[in-house]
Amino acid sequence: MSEGKHILHIRILIRAAILTAVILISYVIGYQFSVLFSQPHNDISGMWCAVTAVVVFDDLPINAKTLLKDRMLGTLAGALITPVCIILTHHIMLSIGISLFIVCVFIVFFNMNGALKIACATVLIVGVTAYSFSYKEIWLFAFLRFFESLLGGMVSLLATIIIHRINTKIHDGNA
Repeated sequence: MSEGKHILHIRILIRAAILTAVILISYVIGYQFSVLFSQPHNDISGMWCAVTAVVVFDDLPINAKTLLKDRMLGTLAGALITPVCIILTHHIMLSIGISLFIVCVFIVFFNMNGALKIACATVLIVGVTAYSFSYKEIWLFAFLRFFESLLGGMVSLLATIIIHRINTKIHDGNA
C-alpha cells in the first residue's frame, strides 16, 4: 500500500473514532441531564442529544453552525407548538396531526426549510413521549428536547471546530 493511501486510511479511522466519541459523549450528556431532572425516558434524552450531534457534525465549522441553527429552530418550533396542541385537543393523534401541520406552515412561511424535518421529528418525539403526563410535565419534556439539542449540537460543533483547526495546522505545516 502506498504511503498516500495509508495516510488516507488513517484519517478515515481517526474521523470515525472522533464521530463515534462525539455521538457517545452526547448520548451520555443527554442521558445524565435527564437523570438530573429525574425524568422518565432517559434513553430518549440521550438519543435526542446524540442524534443532534450526528446532524450537526460536519467537516467545516460554517456548515456545522448552519446545521446547528436549523436544528435549534426546528426543535424550538416543534417544542413550542406541540404542547399547546396537546393541551388544547387532549387527543394524541389529533394533537400530533395539528402540530405537524402548523409546524410545516410556520417553517415554510418563514423560509426556514432547513429546520423542517427536525421540527416534524420534534413534534413526534414530544407528542408521543409527553402525551400522558401533566401539562407542566409536557412543557418540561419539550424544554428538555430543546436543551438536549443544544447540548448535542454544542458538543458536535466544538468537535468540528477542533478537527478543522487540527486539519488546517497539519495542511499548513505540510505546505
